[in-house]
Amino acid sequence: ASIAWVLDESLPLSLTDQARAIVEGTLLGAYDPARWKHEDEHRSKLETLTLCGEGEGVEAAAERALRIADWTNRARDLVNSPPNEATPERLAARAAEIASSQEHLEAHALGPDEIGEQNMGAFAAVAKASHNPPRLVVMRYEPPSPAKPDFVLGLVGKAITFDTGGISIKPAAKMHEMKFDMSGGAAVIHAIGAIARL
Repeated sequence: ASIAWVLDESLPLSLTDQARAIVEGTLLGAYDPARWKHEDEHRSKLETLTLCGEGEGVEAAAERALRIADWTNRARDLVNSPPNEATPERLAARAAEIASSQEHLEAHALGPDEIGEQNMGAFAAVAKASHNPPRLVVMRYEPPSPAKPDFVLGLVGKAITFDTGGISIKPAAKMHEMKFDMSGGAAVIHAIGAIARL
């Protein structure tokens, strides 16, 4: 339940980089992708991670790595959730939930009518085979004082959630992997949340 790591000044890696690597590696490595297979809510056995050593910027590097790993694992939770939970509507709701919890972050989702009005024919066609209506999620983070005001970063992630479209032409052996088609979208939604949080 408890792990302690020594930050070693003799290593050819700065103490801040060691702290970052230890925190990220421990938290990402302890992630359990099979939590939905358990009756009760699964909890990691790891409760405490202690870094032994000190140096300028070590605490800030560890805290930043903790936040990044946490947001990464949140994205992994969404990716690993079953298809009946990861519907377009719930994906859009997750983006809205994240936006409401962070300052200067907004999210909105286009529904079938708005998608049609934007002439997104290919997107609308893919969605027609699904029982669940499509959503196109747009998130915007606009800090009041950006470090680089002329710089605009755009992230795009595919978030096609599992449906039965074309099921007759898809190999059954790989069918269970179709739920991962929304991994890119899950990563972007949580990356935007992490950026706003950081």
